[in-house]
Amino acid sequence: MLVIDDTSLPKKGERSVGVAAQYASALGKTANCQTLVSLTLARGEVPVMVALRLFLPDSWTSDMSRLKRARVPVEQRTPRSKPEIALAEIDRAMAAKVRFGCVLADAGYGLSAPFRQGLTERGLAWAVGIPRHLSVSGRCEAHLADY
Repeated sequence: MLVIDDTSLPKKGERSVGVAAQYASALGKTANCQTLVSLTLARGEVPVMVALRLFLPDSWTSDMSRLKRARVPVEQRTPRSKPEIALAEIDRAMAAKVRFGCVLADAGYGLSAPFRQGLTERGLAWAVGIPRHLSVSGRCEAHLADY
């Protein structure tokens, strides 16, 4: 299984790339932090991180001089949502021939219709959290014995 999630790194300052007031899962509240989109391969007893990509909030992507000062690579300066980053990292993992049976993600990703559609378009089995008011269908056929 490939597990998509956020990883937060609480920070006191404001100069580290991507630091902004945002939900910090490590603290369980909104705080100054960096947020990274993570892909973890869950096979057997030892999970293996296969991707970790920094999310840049609007306060960063809307300030070109700040991006330049921080030497953010030009190709990373375009605003991208966490689900967009996750799909791009899934594509990289698939191109690298990483094998997994199902993609799992929480409601932060499941709320995104383009994310769910992207998983389906890639022919992936998936299971994501969704809010109660949202009705969606998908399938997850994880063959745990294969891992």
